[in-house]
Amino acid sequence: MYYRADWKSIKNDQVAVICGGGFGHGPAFAGYVGKSMLAATVSGEVFTSPTVDDILTAIREVTGVKGCAVVVMNYTVSKQLYSTLITLC
Repeated sequence: MYYRADWKSIKNDQVAVICGGGFGHGPAFAGYVGKSMLAATVSGEVFTSPTVDDILTAIREVTGVKGCAVVVMNYTVSKQLYSTLITLC
């Protein structure tokens, strides 16, 4: 998981945007973590989706009082995992 170093100081001021997916494509999103961009990104192992624990950790780490928006890659397993976790959160 990559997240903004300064996120804890501002997380209650804005909606967190989180993106994630398999490692084959996911690491590309690490470059979009920063001011006015993603709050965090979660990647899995090579060509696999992130684990449920990793995704849940990312959501809990960066979500403040204004909530979070989750952007998921168009990969079936990633969509299923994120959909399940978003429902649970």
